[in-house]
Amino acid sequence: MCLAIYKPSKVLPDWDALEEGFKSNSHGAGFAVAVDGSIQIHKGFFTFDDFARAYMPLEDKQSLIHFRWATHGARDAEMCHPFMVTDEIAMIHNGILPISTEDDKTKSDTWHYVEYILKPLAERDRDFYSDNAIRFLGEAAISGSKFCFLRADGDWSIWNDDDGHWHGKAWYSNRSYAKSIGFARWPKEQAPEKEEAPVDLPVYEDTDESRYYHSLSKSARWEYEDLLEDGYSAADLDEYIQNDGEIALRYLKRMHKYDEENV
Repeated sequence: MCLAIYKPSKVLPDWDALEEGFKSNSHGAGFAVAVDGSIQIHKGFFTFDDFARAYMPLEDKQSLIHFRWATHGARDAEMCHPFMVTDEIAMIHNGILPISTEDDKTKSDTWHYVEYILKPLAERDRDFYSDNAIRFLGEAAISGSKFCFLRADGDWSIWNDDDGHWHGKAWYSNRSYAKSIGFARWPKEQAPEKEEAPVDLPVYEDTDESRYYHSLSKSARWEYEDLLEDGYSAADLDEYIQNDGEIALRYLKRMHKYDEENV
């Protein structure tokens, strides 16, 4: 199965999710971080403690994280993800690629794809992974797989990102991190912009409902009013809106509905 994760900078990881992700995909772990204009690769961790000791000092950095479940190739450090496409671009993969690995069965399908497809593309265009035409063709070619790319300058892209989901401001390729810790109920979240900007909504001090109520869309106002009836205070809702925008109201409403259905 594998689990691929993209985490923006200044977002701390969910360590419970990481540990569960490793338990579910225990054939080797690794990560890439963008630091001071360069990419650092750390991989070949076969216990979660080893992974955690290596990643914890860098946990606030923009990262690709991968936990492997091997389907092709050796279960060794070399076949752990991430892979370097160039000296400035790292990538990780979740899925099984529809390609042959017969020429070297010690190497994984991801290794073959990087060597024979991604590296030649990168030689022609360092922005290949975010080019609309190449991405369209790439997403179709890799079928249900997902690729995550991170460049030394912080640029990033995810192919077939809609087949994964955002949770806690990080993107996960599947829910194998959620088996025993209750995350499977959490709804899909909105992807961040490439350059994450703080939520900047108009402030209305002269309303009884909320500082932000009149800046919300009509549907968000309905959700806001329903949440007040459900017991949330205006101050609580203000905080959620300030941190995450009006989409937070939809998230809270879904969570409340889930709790009601499972009492």
